[in-house]
Amino acid sequence: MKIQTSIASLVVFLVTVATPAAFADGDTASATGTGEAQLIAPLTLTAQTGVLDFGKMIKNFSSGSHTVTLTPSTAAGGTEPIVSSDNTLLMLMGGHGDADFDLTGEPGETVQISAGGSFVLSKDGVASPTAQQQMTVSSLQFLVLDSTGVVTLNDGDTFVIATTGNGGDGPDFGGTLTVNGDTETGSYSGSFTVTASYQ
Repeated sequence: MKIQTSIASLVVFLVTVATPAAFADGDTASATGTGEAQLIAPLTLTAQTGVLDFGKMIKNFSSGSHTVTLTPSTAAGGTEPIVSSDNTLLMLMGGHGDADFDLTGEPGETVQISAGGSFVLSKDGVASPTAQQQMTVSSLQFLVLDSTGVVTLNDGDTFVIATTGNGGDGPDFGGTLTVNGDTETGSYSGSFTVTASYQ
């Protein structure tokens, strides 16, 4: 009878000892994390000349179409490369120049640049131009200084801002003008918007 009582007392004792450990008050755990933030310079894009000028051309054809491609360049004074698809039918007379812009931002950051894919030049002084009074500029290109040097980009491409922040180093802007055989002679103009955005 004493043995059974001792065993019963031992069981009660073990239960009593185990219970407080399973339901201990104030049991906590902790770990350390890190907060981070980065402030970067805003993008600015301003027009220096802002004018994409294909210059004067003599149109010697009445059917089909021909193009003039003005490649952006770091050269100044209207010496940017310009090529007619047929210089006898669409003869270049000079006076051309790419559009120059000035972009600044945070060195090392990736930027996408675009001018919307294409834009239209309409005959000056015409309120509602017809198809014969319009020309399209497409195959838009940019010349920029990125982290690897001066590179040519297609519309919508991205680049990494150079360590100088690109101040005063472009982008320069060019493209291809399509002239149709039935396009009327005269002066043409149109507008485009260049957009740069961090990626």
